[in-house]
Amino acid sequence: MNFFRIFFLIYLILEIIGVVYVGKHFGVFIMFSEMIISAFIGGLIILNTQANILDTLRGFSQSSANPMDFVRGNFAKAFGGLLLIFPGVFCDIFGVLILINAYFILKPKQTFQDKNSDEDIIDIEVLEKDEGKS
Repeated sequence: MNFFRIFFLIYLILEIIGVVYVGKHFGVFIMFSEMIISAFIGGLIILNTQANILDTLRGFSQSSANPMDFVRGNFAKAFGGLLLIFPGVFCDIFGVLILINAYFILKPKQTFQDKNSDEDIIDIEVLEKDEGKS
């Protein structure tokens, strides 16, 4: 328990130093704008992840979804979006790194297939040869 308190205290001090440094270097308005924009983007990512979770749960009912891909991809997106909502420089940096990992490196596979997909259907045309004519 003391480890988490010490870790949180060190992180809080680093976060305050980061906010002060960025605010001093780029300006308070830029820092405030970055906090508002990152919170808005984080909220959109969480809403999008919620929609993906509902689609994947529908795939679970059809027994075509892989639970590990579901947990790995959606959890990383939701946690990265949550970190973007929290104000601070390091939270945003960690959130963006987790989202880059979730969207580009993990490359979540299609967790379920639509039963109406026509990928396996081959369209052919049968021509009859007329052998009786000479």
